Amino acid sequence: MEINYKVVIENPSTHYVKIIMSISMPQTEEFLDFFLPVWSPGSYMVRDYAKHIRRLQVLGSKGKNLFFDKVKKSTWRVSLEMQKEISLSYEVYCNELTVRTSHVNDAHAFLHGPSLFMGIKDKEIVKPKIEVSFPGAWTKLTTGLKDISKKREHFIYE
Repeated sequence: MEINYKVVIENPSTHYVKIIMSISMPQTEEFLDFFLPVWSPGSYMVRDYAKHIRRLQVLGSKGKNLFFDKVKKSTWRVSLEMQKEISLSYEVYCNELTVRTSHVNDAHAFLHGPSLFMGIKDKEIVKPKIEVSFPGAWTKLTTGLKDISKKREHFIYE
């Protein structure tokens, strides 16, 4: 299973970050369960990151909207309808300035992975790629991830 994430910060004053997951599957499955973690490393308190999710949308390979249902507090079940490639997108409200949450405003973005990136239940995600798109006025990005960008206009990491 191959998964690529795209992080889009279009209008930082709204405090929203758009996440787009592109998923390719070697075999067709009936459904997948997508989830946000409920804890962060180093902070072993149960969190409710899912409360900040809005505008969830799932598209099949031909642009068809796929059915999904929230089956638990932080889990969404997507009916795949024989799709081998899907795109799942959602927005995350990021306006808490702590080390265990994400915060975005006109001056900066602090992005905390567990509060942003969904996983897939019972699936191992090996070397996901993360592309980051942010306002042109911003000049740098700092991360511990491996930079695999081919051009400096695109910020791609794994």
